[in-house]
Parts: sequence; structure tokens; C-alpha cells
Amino acid sequence: NPALPDLTGLENVAFTGRFLQISNNNALTTLNSLTNITEVGNNANTNGRFLSIGSNPNLTTLNGLNNLVSIGTDFEIANNANLATLNAFASLADIGGEFAITGNNDLTSIEEMVSISSIGSGLTISNNGVLSECATPGICNYLEGPGAAVISNNDPGRNSVAQVEAACLL
Repeated sequence: NPALPDLTGLENVAFTGRFLQISNNNALTTLNSLTNITEVGNNANTNGRFLSIGSNPNLTTLNGLNNLVSIGTDFEIANNANLATLNAFASLADIGGEFAITGNNDLTSIEEMVSISSIGSGLTISNNGVLSECATPGICNYLEGPGAAVISNNDPGRNSVAQVEAACLL
């Protein structure tokens, strides 16, 4: 959708039974029409229950997903060149699968994501060149467990699991 500037018309969507994928929309600047979505993919009878937002070069914020509380499996925010904040996910509490934030060049912090209480399996935070704050309670709790984690190529001081664990202790 190279000319799609927004998601007007989706204002009444509150739940997606399987997944929500927003990708490769070169003109997309806002997700404001998604304010009623509270759950993505929590229908246990379906496969592929995830949220993926990727390769939207003009998207600077994910406001519109402010009421999202739960994701059935995977959470992926990737390759959004001008995305500066994830403050829209302040209410997100449960991620049933993998948590991945990769390749977001302008993202400086994910500390707004303070409500995350559970991440199912897998954590990847990489290639976010200026990301300097990622020691949120949910990330720290996940790192205390036995799950797999990859943290690399972010702002200096946030380039390894050990560095984020040290920040969690502070």
C-alpha cells in the first residue's frame, strides 16, 4: 500500500482473532484508527496469533494501539526507520510468545512499556542504534528466567544480555 497515509475505517475493530500485521506501507504515518483494539490473536483455536509492525518508513509513533493489553503469541516491531517511541504500548501486559524489537533506527527507549508482566518465549532487542533504555520490569523479569534472549547492536551499554541485566539491577 505505497500511498496509504492512515487506517481510516478501522475505528470499530476491537479484537483480531488471529493476527495484526502492518507492513510495507511507505506513506503510513499514523495508526490512530486502531484505538479500540485491546487484544490481538487470543483465539486459542487459530495459528499465527501475532502482532507485527514492520518496514513502515514514515511511521513515527504507534499511537492508536494505546488500549492493547494482550497478544496471543509474538510481538514484533521491526525496520521502522523513523519510529521514535513505543509509548503506545504502556497498557500492554501479556505477550504469549516472542518479544522482538529490531532495526528501528530512531527508537531511543522502550521504558514506556512498564505494564508487561509476561513474555512467553524468546526475547530479541537488536539493531536499534540509539536504543539506550530497555531495562523495563517485564524485560528484567524475563531475563531472570531460563528463556532465550538476544540483545545486540543497540546504543552502547545496551549491547548484550549482561549489560541489560546490569541496568535492571539499578
